[in-house]
Order: sequence, then structure tokens, then C-alpha cells
Amino acid sequence: MRLRIRPSVTPWVLMLLGVTACVTSEPAPNGADAQTITWYTSTSAENNPFAILVEAFERAHPTIRVNVVPSPNDTDGKRTAIKKVLENGINAPDLYLGDVTWPAEFGADHLALPLDAVFGDEVWKRFPPELVNATKHNGAKYAVPFHSDQGLLYYRSDLIKPNEVPRTWEDLAAMARELQTRNGLEHGFVWQGKQYEGLTCNWLEMVSAAGGQVLDDEGARSRMTSPESTRALQFMRQLITEGVTPPDVTRFSEPDTSLLFATGKAAFMRNWNSAYSTLKNRLGQAVDSRVGVAPLPTFSGQPYPGPSTVGGWSLYINPNTEKLDAVRQFIDWLTDAPAQRIVARYSLIPTNREVRSDPNVMGTSSSLRVVLELATSAEGANLANRPITPAYPDVSKGIYVNIHRALTGEAAPEQALADADRDINTTLERLPAPATR
Repeated sequence: MRLRIRPSVTPWVLMLLGVTACVTSEPAPNGADAQTITWYTSTSAENNPFAILVEAFERAHPTIRVNVVPSPNDTDGKRTAIKKVLENGINAPDLYLGDVTWPAEFGADHLALPLDAVFGDEVWKRFPPELVNATKHNGAKYAVPFHSDQGLLYYRSDLIKPNEVPRTWEDLAAMARELQTRNGLEHGFVWQGKQYEGLTCNWLEMVSAAGGQVLDDEGARSRMTSPESTRALQFMRQLITEGVTPPDVTRFSEPDTSLLFATGKAAFMRNWNSAYSTLKNRLGQAVDSRVGVAPLPTFSGQPYPGPSTVGGWSLYINPNTEKLDAVRQFIDWLTDAPAQRIVARYSLIPTNREVRSDPNVMGTSSSLRVVLELATSAEGANLANRPITPAYPDVSKGIYVNIHRALTGEAAPEQALADADRDINTTLERLPAPATR
């Protein structure tokens, strides 16, 4: 590997201070005049393909070097850190990895370059139309899809047969209680209940499975006080009060749930497709006999499978980069088939349609095949889209702060939903009126 990381300094702290060069490359071969571009990514070293991708790109493009600067893993921390360096312009990246929900916010704030004229149809045709549509704000594209995520149900395949996997949330709770009693499991079902974006994603799946939604169809008003919302939140709270889910779930993020599930302490887990690689790293060859993957359940009376939150990460360009041609070549390479096959090895869903439909990317692991097949199939595509609005961070905060209060017992579900409704509508009312032509 050419990349070397200086472990003595926390990368995102340096970034907030305006210092970069956390990850560097060797000089270009034969004295070539190399151009260095800076890419802000994520701090996780356990489950990402960044080093391998950069090394392969630099071999294919010997006059371009990529300086990889890790930023916080959690979405809110990453957003804050990247916006800070883009706004102050000191050691800002040429491109950055951003959440799929950012085009409206970063486009409206002029922190992402409009890309319609940067990439031609040959690039945009690589992706499913729904992924391209998600990059738009006011008709312009502000991001290039890099990899997708979906929420999935993981289960103990040594205890549960594939044809026994529950199809409703009510059946899951009942089976989880039975397994706790019969097999002495500490937990029945673990998920992400911490007060952060991950809880918003869990909430979107639950409320959508109940037939509800967060905003109205125009995205102008909250729908958080619907009967469907009440049903979903009462169920989530009931999971905790009845002991199916531990009270500590209100402090759990993705790594916490993966650890509990990998150690055999839980029968079921809700997590992203990318969690499979984490489980494989911890369990090794035992992953195939211990881990099963299925679509998320739905509520009784609603269509199966249950909705899965759309997640994932896209590539954004700094509007002030002076190295646009090199950045364009890098993004073009990252989203072409060879690089996207590398992405798939890490249980990340490739965005390239050719790779998504190629059975060879599934590898030899049966569970990994299920992860990717569910995520790219019609059955696994019952999606719960996050609201696309420039005010998304505040809308999401209105969700996870108030839902968290209900989960901890600080507020009754009905009161928490009323408070969320108020907070979200206040946020939406502050948005400027759409421009008229």
C-alpha cells in the first residue's frame, strides 16, 4: 500500500482546525508532474475500500495523487466538519463523501458544485433513475452516487430457519421473546435507538411499515401525529418495556448492535447491508452458519416486505476546487464497473447498474449473496425515502430528539409525536418560498 496514516493525531480534529495531510501518497513515478486532489471520506478502517480504491486509481492514473482525509463516521458530525472547512476555505477538500440526503442542503448553500455539465450521459446512465433523482435539487444534480445502503433484518440462522423468519413486527416480537426464554438469549431484538440520524432511519422504517409518513406528499407539513405514527411508536416503546429490546438501545448506534449480535447475545438485529462485513470480520467462516439476512418485517395488515430506509453515500465536488479535471477523472473511475466491483466486496451496494446486475459480484458467501440480492431486487426495494429538503438536518433532529424521549419514557408516545409535529412544522415554515419563473 502506498497510503500511510499518521496515528498520533485524530484526523477529524485536525480537519476542524484546518489541518489536513492525514493520509498521503508516495510521489509520482519517474518524476512525473503529479497533481494531488484531496478527498474527505470516513474514519472507519474496519469496513471500507478507500485505500484499495485509491491505490488502484493511482496505478491507472500515475499523474494524479489522492490525499485521503478521514472525517467523522456519524452523519451529523461529518456534515458539521465538512461544512466548516468548505465555508472557511482553509485546506478544503476537492471532493467529499456525503450522505444521500445532502443534495438539497449543500446545493442550496452553494457548498456543492452543480454537476450536469461536469459529467455526460455516459456517466449518469450507469445508475438507476431513482438514484440519479435523489441527487437533484431544483432540477440540478449535485452528487454522483457511490454506494447505497438499506436497512435489513439479521437473524441467528443457527436458531431460526429461513422459512421461519417473521414477516410482521408483531411476529418478530413474539418469536424473540420465545427465543429469549427457550435459548437463554440476553436480548431478543437490537436496533439503533441512540439520539442521532440512525434513529431517524429506524423510525422511517417503522412508520412507513405502519402505513404512515413523516411529511405530506408536498413536503410542506408534518404527518407525525397520524394514527399510523402512534401505532409505530407505541410498538417501539413496547419492545423496550416488555424486554424484547434492552433499555440500553437508547444509546445504541450501528457498531453497538453489530457487536451484540456477533457475540450471540441477540436473536434479531436491524442494521445496514454493510454490517455484514463487520460480522464477517468478527465471526470469520462461522458467519455463514450463524448469520441470516432477510427483508425487514411489516406490521400486521400491511404489505410485505416492510419498507427499508434508503441510505448510502455520494460523491460531491467543492465548487471552489482548482483541480476539476482530475476530480472528474477520479469520480468517473470510482463509479465505473471495475471500481464498483471492489465496493461490492465490502457488502456495500454498488450504484453501477452493470455491477448490481452481475451475479459474479456476490462472491461465494451465501449470506453475502442474500444481502446484495435483497438490496437490489424488486422484493427488497420497498423503500422508505428520507424527506428531501434543504432543512433535512432540522427535520431529522425533530424526529430523533422526540422519538428518543418516548423510547426512554420521558414522554408518552402521543406527546412525543405532537412535539415532533410542532418542531418539524416550525422548521418547514422557516424555509424560503420556492422561486417562481
